[in-house]
Amino acid sequence: MVTLEISMIDSKELVHRKRILQSVFGLTKSQVECFEKLRAIGSKGTCVQNLVDTTASERSVEQKKLKKLLNLGLVTRESLSLSEFQDRCRRNNRTDLAPDSKKGYLYIYSAITDEELLEKMQKILYNWLKFMEKDLLRSDIEDISHSNQNA
Repeated sequence: MVTLEISMIDSKELVHRKRILQSVFGLTKSQVECFEKLRAIGSKGTCVQNLVDTTASERSVEQKKLKKLLNLGLVTRESLSLSEFQDRCRRNNRTDLAPDSKKGYLYIYSAITDEELLEKMQKILYNWLKFMEKDLLRSDIEDISHSNQNA
């Protein structure tokens, strides 16, 4: 099993990993921070409001980050009715998070597993490598073709 455990990584390695996530997935620093927060929360996930409360950020800003992460497949989203969410909060002894109303719904966001993240990164890098090989091969053929024409 592959793990990218934050507590086992020194600050240099953490910065390096964040840069890799930025490069491979085209994420901003704040999107990487959002992803890392979701990873730290674990598989239970969290709602947008909890992210807003912990970042002192606007709700719409956090929603945009989550939308990008969701579109890239780095997070999952589960829809829960507010009554289901209240029940889940009670089961996890987190009644402080439970909303007062039972009407409506909310989304719970969770980061993908380390294995899924590694698989996505490998796929993107493999596709990039194949593209570069084709591009370099095409470039080499064009160079040879131009050399032959000029000779």
